[in-house]
Amino acid sequence: LLIYSLDDDLGLFDPIQITEEVTPLTIQTNCDRGDYTKALVMALQLNEYSLVHTVLESTPVDRIAHVVPHVSPASLERLLQYVAKSLQTSPHVEFYLEWTLQLLQVHGSQGCLSKYRGRYIRAIKSLHKVISGKNEDL
Repeated sequence: LLIYSLDDDLGLFDPIQITEEVTPLTIQTNCDRGDYTKALVMALQLNEYSLVHTVLESTPVDRIAHVVPHVSPASLERLLQYVAKSLQTSPHVEFYLEWTLQLLQVHGSQGCLSKYRGRYIRAIKSLHKVISGKNEDL
């Protein structure tokens, strides 16, 4: 089954890891219970910006460092893009900078970012552009 869309923001839909339990309601329930790691992994599986954004915004700053190591390399590029998109419109600059810092430190130290540089370059450039714009606005 191939799914085509004219919407470029839809991104990659990869149903390999999806089970019947991965639903928007389950994601919200996990957020409400404080299981941000599970909620983020599920939201990335569904690959819907609004769900990922909700999980990002729901995660307390002191829990970001605990959530980030569980992001798979396959989902990292999409998450970096979502963080860049959220940072662009959000007044919570420091919050999204913490997400960015943790993602780059954790996955950079694991060698993921340098080993597969080509896969992540677009997302990193998007982050750089948004962060530079926010810096100029200050």
